[in-house]
Amino acid sequence: MKNLIIMKINEVKGKLMNRDIKLEAEKIFKEAKLRGIKLKLFGSVGIKFRCHTHRRSTFDIDFVALREDIGKIKALFRDLGYKFSSISKRRTDFVFFKKEPIKVKIDVDVDGLRMFEEGYFIPLREYIMQDEHPSLPSSILLVLKMLAPLDDDTAYDIICLLNEDPPLISAVVDFLNKHPKIREIIKGKISSLISVVQKEPRRTKKEKFKTIGYLKKLKKIL
Repeated sequence: MKNLIIMKINEVKGKLMNRDIKLEAEKIFKEAKLRGIKLKLFGSVGIKFRCHTHRRSTFDIDFVALREDIGKIKALFRDLGYKFSSISKRRTDFVFFKKEPIKVKIDVDVDGLRMFEEGYFIPLREYIMQDEHPSLPSSILLVLKMLAPLDDDTAYDIICLLNEDPPLISAVVDFLNKHPKIREIIKGKISSLISVVQKEPRRTKKEKFKTIGYLKKLKKIL
């Protein structure tokens, strides 16, 4: 009984966190827009804005922004109660954080994303400026998620995306053709990703079946 109560409490906390983190991201995006700042969400929170059934909890919010807006971005987060993090060896350009009323960490990358292990930069300026949606296009969200560590959370995010806002394979392939190094990395990871998707415990068999079909088709094209 005690374990059941703890599970229920954690479930409620997870739902509240999921709601609050999305509201926080939305507030940041709207305030940035009012200030003329161009930025886009990616990562798990970015997928929340593309997929309404995404319920996985996270306290990280990932943005990619334009280099010329760096000064405005620092002022934006300061005014919203965030502190700048001076942690060393960070894997992103800027980190901001606050603990109240909820714990939030903001990662901001400039003009694109750096793949530190591969020593490669993925330029994203054209997508930051593309439209008024809070998140990067689904095709880019998918590519970036496929580059993430292969675990249940990555599988969960990809399953949500491919079942609710599936990007056209042609759009994914077009992007990868511009980045041959990334294309080869993803091509080599698809089989392992399929295995992780099959074992993901939170999504339905139907959702996983659809996701695996998409990934197999993508691998064949690549």
